[in-house]
Parts: sequence; C-alpha cells; structure tokens
Amino acid sequence: MSTQSQINLGKVSDVLEAIKRDRVSSFKHLVENRDHMSLCFGRFPILSLCYLWGSWKIIAKYEKQLAGIKDYIFVDEDDASYAKLKKASKRALRLFVGESKVIEPYEMLAVLESNIRLKRYLRKYELDEKDYKRIERIYLMSRKQETSINNGRIKIKREKISTAKLLTILVSSVVCIAAIVLSSLFLHLTTLVPNGTEDHPYVIRSGSAFENLIEENAYSELDADIEISALDTTYTGTLEGNNHTITINDFNKPLFKDMKGKISNLKIVINNCTLNAEDHLSPICINNDGTFENISVVINNSTINIVDNVTESGTERYIGLICARNYGTISSCSVTINNLTLNGVSSVNGCFGGIAGFNQQTIDGCTISQGSFITSDTIDLGGIVGNNTASVINCTNNANVKQETASITWSPNVAGIVYMNDGLIQNCINTGEISTKQTGETTDSMYAYVAGIACINNYTINHCKNTGNIIIEAKNSIIFTGGICAYTRAQDYMNRPQILYCGSFGTTRITNSVEQDVYAGGLIGFNGNAIFAYSFASWDIQCSMETTKVYSGAFCGLINYMTSQWNYYVKNEEMISIGAAVNIYNNIVRLENDEGTNITRVDTLEELKKTEVYWE
Repeated sequence: MSTQSQINLGKVSDVLEAIKRDRVSSFKHLVENRDHMSLCFGRFPILSLCYLWGSWKIIAKYEKQLAGIKDYIFVDEDDASYAKLKKASKRALRLFVGESKVIEPYEMLAVLESNIRLKRYLRKYELDEKDYKRIERIYLMSRKQETSINNGRIKIKREKISTAKLLTILVSSVVCIAAIVLSSLFLHLTTLVPNGTEDHPYVIRSGSAFENLIEENAYSELDADIEISALDTTYTGTLEGNNHTITINDFNKPLFKDMKGKISNLKIVINNCTLNAEDHLSPICINNDGTFENISVVINNSTINIVDNVTESGTERYIGLICARNYGTISSCSVTINNLTLNGVSSVNGCFGGIAGFNQQTIDGCTISQGSFITSDTIDLGGIVGNNTASVINCTNNANVKQETASITWSPNVAGIVYMNDGLIQNCINTGEISTKQTGETTDSMYAYVAGIACINNYTINHCKNTGNIIIEAKNSIIFTGGICAYTRAQDYMNRPQILYCGSFGTTRITNSVEQDVYAGGLIGFNGNAIFAYSFASWDIQCSMETTKVYSGAFCGLINYMTSQWNYYVKNEEMISIGAAVNIYNNIVRLENDEGTNITRVDTLEELKKTEVYWE
C-alpha cells in the first residue's frame, strides 16, 4: 500500500472533479503522474468512482490501465460519492463498513446492477474464487438474487414478481419518472451549476484547475490568487480574473503560445524569468488574436536573451511583455518592471515594445507604470510598441528606456512610445528618460535615432506629449533626435506624414566622440516635407561637438521643405544653436518669427500657455 507523500495533494480534488464531470482531457493531464491513477478516495478506487459517476469517456480510454491497479494511495473519502453508494447498495452497504474495505471495480458494477458491464468485466479481467463470492453476496443481500459464476461467466437468477408487486413497481416507476422530469426542470431553471457557459462559468481556485480549464473553449472565472506554471499552449476561452493574481515563478517559456480568446481583470506576476528568444517571444503570449483587457503585469528580476539562429522569420525577432505580435485588442493594460534585462546579438535584428513588439490592430489605454528597460546590442526599442502599423492610442510610458550597444554594425533606435510608426499614435504621453549609448569602435558612420514619442514616423502622430529628457552618447554616429520624433520624411507629395497638436518639454544632451552630423530639435530632428501643425516645444539642446556639425533648433533641427501652421517654441538663450529651424538648402537659421515658417517664438513658458495650441 502506498502513501500520500508520493503524490501532489493539490491535484487530488481536481482528479475527483474531472471524474465527476467526465472531463477526459483534464483527467489525462492530471494522471500523467502514474501515482495519481492509484488514488483511492476512502473506499473508492478511481475506476470504481468512474462506474459510480458514469464517467464513460474516461472509462473508454483508461479502463484497462485502472483495472490493473491493485496497490492504492489512500486519500480522504468524498461525501457525495458515499451518498450515491449508500443509495445504490441498499443492505449490501454493510459489506463495505470498516477500515480498508475497498470497493473494487467489479463490486461497484455489482452494486449498481450493471449486469452487462459486469459480465464484460469478468471476461476481460481475471478474478479469483474469493472475488466471485463477494459478487454473489452483493446480489443476494441487495436484491435477493442468486448468482453463479463459472469460468468468468456469471448467471443471475431472476426473482419471481407477483402481480401486485408488478403493479406497485409500475406505479412507482411512473411517479419516479415524473419526479425526475420535474426535478430536472427545476434545477435547470433555478440553479447555477458551473458548466463553462457565460451564465455559469467554471470556477478556478487552484493552479491545477487553471491548467486544466484554460485549455477549454469555455467561460471561466478566478476565485482566488493562484500560482501556476507556464503552459505554452493556445487559449480560446474567456477568463474573468475578478482582479485576482496569478504568480509564475522561475519559468522559461511563455504562458500562452497563441491567444484567441479573452482575458480580463487579472494581475500576472512574473518572478525570476529567463527566456531565450529563438523566435518571436513574450512572457505572456507570443501571438494575440484575441483580447487582453485590464491586465496588470509585474516583471521581477527577469532576463530575455535573443538567440543567434535563423528561423522561418529570418533573423528578425519581435519581443513584447504582453505579446510579441498583436493582431487583436489590448486595452487598459499595464506593465510594472522591477529589473528587466534584454540581451541581443549582432546577427539578429530585435524589435522590442513594453506592451507588444509588433502591432497590427489596436493597443488602447495601456501604461508602463514604472521601472526601466535596458537592452544591449541589436534591439530596437519602443516604450509601448516596437513596430506599429495600426493604432496605439491613449498610452503612457513612465519607464526609463535605455539601449546600450557595442556592435559596430548596428544603429541604435530608442523611443518612449513607438520605435517605427507606420500607423496612428494618438493621445500618448512619455515621461521616462530616453537614452542610448553606442560604444562600438568603427570607421564607418552609424546612425542613432532617439525620440520621446517615435524614432521614425511615416504616418500620423496626433495629440501626444513628451516630458522625458533625452541622453545620447555615441562613438561615431550621425544622430537624429527630437522631443516628439527623430526623423519623418514624405515618400511623395500624396503620402505625407503628420505631426499634429503635439508638445514637448525637456533637455537633450549629446556626446559624440567623432565629428558627425547631429540633427536635433525640441519637437522634430529632421523633417522631410512632412506636415506639422498646432504644436509647441520648450526644449534645451546641449551638444559637446563643434556647432558647425550641429543642426539644432528649439523646435526643428533640419527642414527639407515643410507644411507648418500655428507652431510655438519658448526662447532659450543657453542653446548652442539658437535657431528655431534650419533649412538644408540655403543654411538659413530661422531665428525669430520668420515669415513663411509659421513657427513662432515666445519668451516664457507662461506666454506659451496662453497660446491656442497649448494643452496640459
């Protein structure tokens, strides 16, 4: 006889629940440990329980294995199962009173008068003479029927029934059938039995229950804080977190591979995670085609390492903390970072976002609450999204965003909201410090793109604000940097990027060891025939290089044509280059309120706040 010390007691109740519900997928997951198949709930081995509860799916798949188990691991008896036995066994119940009175599967079939199944059982599984005697006693005591068993074949003598007794049985049957129908109707109308529907979702109170039910295409709700393991599976159901917490410790694979359902109102805490990105990767979900709503993620002491290999995706890697690639909806979610490091390799192009590495649908109302991102080598970095081709709206980044690279073939790209924007960024705010440090020694000119909102804007940035300072340290890089956007350029006159109703406050500090061009602006670093309007800046640009190599302005660094309207900047006497904007063709520094620029200087922040474009 085995003991409880050999099993995971946390899964015992889940095994019982799977039997009662005849959930073969959950049962399969729970009995991967052979010891769990040997459980005996008081008097009831698992196969006996399956017969008692009519778990025919489990029986069909596991009957042979369960029938061969003779050495049991005893756990507490289930009261509901005892009640069913008591009702079915009648006077034969006395045969199972006392310690170690196990009801073997063949005995349970006899108690239930499942004659056909018992005959089949006797043909398939060998019993001894003592077992046959126990079957005979059950039939005799419960129904006064005599039996005989010969070579595994059982014969049951029917008792004679009088006319009066037959009539009584018929009347009783009619009454019972009517009672069952009425009882079923009553239960259907008045009870709330969890069955995985929207009205009656499954209730999850343990990690093992989560791991079982999360694979179901059903409705579930969390009723307690739990600890789980990463599943690396596809989820298609609906989970209501009820603001509870799921904690994942020391894991090395994603919680989900693909998300196709909906998860809402949940906190996920990730501790001591080390993930190796052999392809696109996220701690929570690699591909999201479903919905994350009001999810709070806390990352503690974790590392993501990009692996040097080539996959079907080539050498490109999208990395995100809620999902790697978003094709669904992520709304009202937040991420808190307590020590996260991302390590790249020079042969793989990484693209990281605090929420998603790549976005092709909607990310709305999300926040990076605190902490900092620190990346090394070849990882482009956006506080909210790496590459956006759809909508990033109403998002805020409060974390410091920093990239360090020693690669001599990599141009660093760092932004507070989105690294590369080919869609819409709207109503977004960055307050974190944005910085990059490029230490690779090379004679070839590299490029550094650093900005408060987006490094490169190819479409629209609308009503966004940056209050985070920008720090750039480079060995030999051509630098593009702006409080809102580092670089924006129209492909043609019909497809012109836009920066509208935006504002920025702060300081840019630039150190470049080799004299290379610097394009720095309080709002935009380089503007190539883009549209910018109704925007404002109060910015200070400090650069260690000679001014002949620096194109800087309190509003724009360099302009290659533009459409400008109702834009304002605050005068800053300490700027090395005091112009509002510089024109690339004639090297004219736009100083004051030059006609045609529509960029207006004001002397103080108080004056700026009185303009029609200013907003808090």
